[in-house]
Amino acid sequence: NDAGQTMSHVLRTTNGAATWDRIITTNGQYAAGIHAFNATDAKLATRDEYATDSNLISIGASSDLWSVAMPGATLQDVAFITTSTGLLAGKGIWRTTNGGASWSLVSASTTTYRAVSWIDSSTVVIVGDGGKILRATNGGTSWTVVALASTDLQDVSFSRPRKDLSWGI
Repeated sequence: NDAGQTMSHVLRTTNGAATWDRIITTNGQYAAGIHAFNATDAKLATRDEYATDSNLISIGASSDLWSVAMPGATLQDVAFITTSTGLLAGKGIWRTTNGGASWSLVSASTTTYRAVSWIDSSTVVIVGDGGKILRATNGGTSWTVVALASTDLQDVSFSRPRKDLSWGI
C-alpha cells in the first residue's frame, strides 16, 4: 500500500497455494472478510478506514463483479451456509437469502461483531466486542446472547462433521 492509501488485494490460488493471482484490488477499502464458494466464486466484505462506508462485493468467474453498498455497517466478516443464505457481521447483523443481492438488518447494535461461523444449516454463532457470543438456531433470523467473555473476541470457527466418518465401539 502507498502511504495514505487504503487498499486491499484479493488473491486466488487454484493449485494448492503454489502460485497466486490477483483478482481484485479494493481502492479505499479494507478487505474485512471473505467467503469462497469454489475456485471462481466468492463474497468479500469491505469497509473504509473511517467505518462510514462498507460494501459486499461478489466475485465471480472472469469479470463478473458486482457490489452492494452498506453505509455505516462497519463490516467485519461474511459467511454463507448455501450459495443463497448468508450473514454479515459488523455494527449489526444482516441476513440474505438471495446470494447477497440484498440484505436485511436482523439485529441492530452499537457493538461491533467481528466474526460469524455456521455450525449447521440452522445454527450460527457471532462473536465481537465486549466478549459477546451470540447464537441463532433459526438460520440467523433471531439471536440470543449465550456468553460474555472477559475480552473482545476477534474470530470464531467450527468444523462440520464429515458424513463419511463413523465411530463404533
